[in-house]
Amino acid sequence: MEILNRTEAPVYKTIEKIEIPEPKVYTLKNGLPLYYINDGTQEVIRIELCFNAGYGHESQRMQANASFNLLNSGTATRTSMQIAEDLDYYGSYLELSPEKENSYITLYSLNKYLNNVLPVFADVLSGAIYPGKEIDTYKANAIQKLNVNNQKVSNRSAKKFGQVMFGENNPFGYAETEADLQAITPKLLQAFYVNYIKSGSVSIIVAGKVGPEQLAAIDDYIGGLSFKAEPVQLVNSLTPTLSPELVHRVHMEGTVQCAIRVGKMAVNKPHADYYKHLKY
Repeated sequence: MEILNRTEAPVYKTIEKIEIPEPKVYTLKNGLPLYYINDGTQEVIRIELCFNAGYGHESQRMQANASFNLLNSGTATRTSMQIAEDLDYYGSYLELSPEKENSYITLYSLNKYLNNVLPVFADVLSGAIYPGKEIDTYKANAIQKLNVNNQKVSNRSAKKFGQVMFGENNPFGYAETEADLQAITPKLLQAFYVNYIKSGSVSIIVAGKVGPEQLAAIDDYIGGLSFKAEPVQLVNSLTPTLSPELVHRVHMEGTVQCAIRVGKMAVNKPHADYYKHLKY
């Protein structure tokens, strides 16, 4: 075995061009397009569902966040522990990422166990029931985390910045409170789940070692679900309400640090001045 000479810097070169492979399209049985990139050497696969559902679709604060974060808290046939054990046994992982405009559910799996974990994945997507005990645990943990974060100057600064830039009632600007978390109920989460997840607007992106066998397996379980491709109308306006004041201060008693945030509104993607064609 060659011994690495740590007295010599590794060879490097300038990256002149980045080759991004073009995705291919596979149409599922429910008519949804599945975009996939077959690349890499490892026998692994990543299945991501991007839902047109986020804070802008809430009827109550924290509804979207909790609905996605508690999606694997139990179904009619599996408890949260059974879901975790069934995925963990096969070395798979489920990632839940609620965000402001869209939210993401991602499954990571070894190819050889894909047929073992897809039934669990499909069960979570189509049969979530949001048990009250799981919601109580989630609320207790979220409130504790909120109280800890509220003692950090960086966190308080970020919250104030969002309120100033977008407005306190804007999904991009509001900061959750303990009262918001306490108001979460199974009925509230189930309503969001039925409208925006179980039969929601979704884009499907798959990457890794993706061949006909993997596409057929995904179609068997995901192609039978009642998703749709059409975008969902926002419930809440995302139009920002910028504060007329230029300088804002938040005083925190007993802190020995400070945090400063500076920013301004710029052009968005639909704007004519937005740089659309990034070339490498």
